[in-house]
Amino acid sequence: MNKISEMLKPKYYQVIIHVTVWFCFLSLPFYFSPKPPDNFHPLGESYFYFSYLFTNLLLVGFYYLNSLVLIPKLLARHKIFFYIASIVVLFILIVIVPEWLKPEIDFGKHGGPGGYEGYRPKHIFNAMLALTFFFIFIISSGIKIINKWFETEKNKTLIEKEKLQSELTNLKAQINPHFLFNVLNTIYALSLKKSDSTPDAVMQLSKLLRYIVNETQADKVPLDKEVDCITNYIDLQKMRLSDTVEITYNKTGNFNDVSIAPLLLIAFVENVFKHGISTHEYSPILIEISLEKNLFSFKTQNKIFKTKEEDSTGIGIENTRKRLELIYPDNHHLNIIEIDATFNVELLINL
Repeated sequence: MNKISEMLKPKYYQVIIHVTVWFCFLSLPFYFSPKPPDNFHPLGESYFYFSYLFTNLLLVGFYYLNSLVLIPKLLARHKIFFYIASIVVLFILIVIVPEWLKPEIDFGKHGGPGGYEGYRPKHIFNAMLALTFFFIFIISSGIKIINKWFETEKNKTLIEKEKLQSELTNLKAQINPHFLFNVLNTIYALSLKKSDSTPDAVMQLSKLLRYIVNETQADKVPLDKEVDCITNYIDLQKMRLSDTVEITYNKTGNFNDVSIAPLLLIAFVENVFKHGISTHEYSPILIEISLEKNLFSFKTQNKIFKTKEEDSTGIGIENTRKRLELIYPDNHHLNIIEIDATFNVELLINL
């Protein structure tokens, strides 16, 4: 019931506005026009007011005819000639014909003391009535065109929003298989070595799966849970690393009560462990996460070791770039630099 009332409210207000405006418009002759002389017409003062009221009612009808019929049926369908012809015909019927139907009055016959002498000839049209006609034409056309423009823009916004949501959904759907693929590769490597860490790795995987299934379906997730996901992933990777890898993982700030898009950072962390470790060379890895007020900072640094492994699914940093552009178009800065075989990522997001 409340939804119905909310839907009717705008129309209700529109009706009130229309009734008020037209009531004032139809009342103008009664308040601002000079009172006609008694000898103005054989029918007296009533003819004067009736003629004005009748003409103004025609103008009101023209407003709605133009707005509700001519513009949607003719102008919107590019039938320009028929639209212009219709306006011309209506101008003749409303402005010119009534003027020619008025009788010629010789005020000398109906005059008297204080009366008008002379003769009121017929004119081609009443200039004031013609100006009012064109004013109503401009108002009705302008309002209709502006409303149509707003409606078009609203529809475009809805379409873009749906397209954006669809694209984000597709990108997010691609992340999960890619992420799990890398995690399973880690557990597989541990199982081949018959490592005692394999059960712990499976437990870490279950935590990651719980996070993905329960949390990442929303548009935003608590930042502390996203950081926990990264921490679990790092702990899982540590189980398979050799002594040549040195990981520096720093977290600074209070991550509670702040939200971020889910699985937005994991691609950078994956990239560190995919290309930044070697079993023969010293492999320093730096991962820093900090939050100061609403400014979120994420940094990674690692050496680049050439591997034969390729990102077969095509998902990774490029996917994250797209998501950042879609979710935080004007509120992020991503800087990726490769210098002297060192890969550096710096991401700032205004949350």
